[in-house]
Amino acid sequence: ALINCPECGRENVSDSAEMCPDCGYGISFDLHYQIKDFIKRNNGECEALPAPFAVFLNKNDKNYDEPEISVICDKNKITDKECNGSPEWIIETVSQRSKQMNYYKKLFKCCTAGVREYWVADPERELVTVYNFEKDSIEEYSFDKDIPVGIYEGFKYKYDGIKKRLENK
Repeated sequence: ALINCPECGRENVSDSAEMCPDCGYGISFDLHYQIKDFIKRNNGECEALPAPFAVFLNKNDKNYDEPEISVICDKNKITDKECNGSPEWIIETVSQRSKQMNYYKKLFKCCTAGVREYWVADPERELVTVYNFEKDSIEEYSFDKDIPVGIYEGFKYKYDGIKKRLENK
């Protein structure tokens, strides 16, 4: 079936497409799979949940976000529809329309709510900005570099497959 991209509004995107050809929305499918696989192989307790999944960063919040991927390690925060409290790791992909929201507003919310790590993937710039709040650090990685995951020692991810798909769009 054909749908409209929820991020940029492009019409006639196949609902089985890995990402929107215009803005790159949905490029985190592979990353979501890799995270789930890493957790499973290491007998981890965390869950990686893709959007749409409501995340109330503060338990008493009335407003929620729907991060592209949320990694939650405290299962008491998870119901079948939402997360009440901050995830350990949030990953977002930006488009022209969502840059201000992801680089400023969501960054501030994540930092103040206790999220341990926040990634912003930017297909246009082919960069991932990693905010590691535990180490008080910010790093940028190009899509062809291994990106170490701060909350999982020994886990690295490379967006190179995504880069190849973007080049072929």
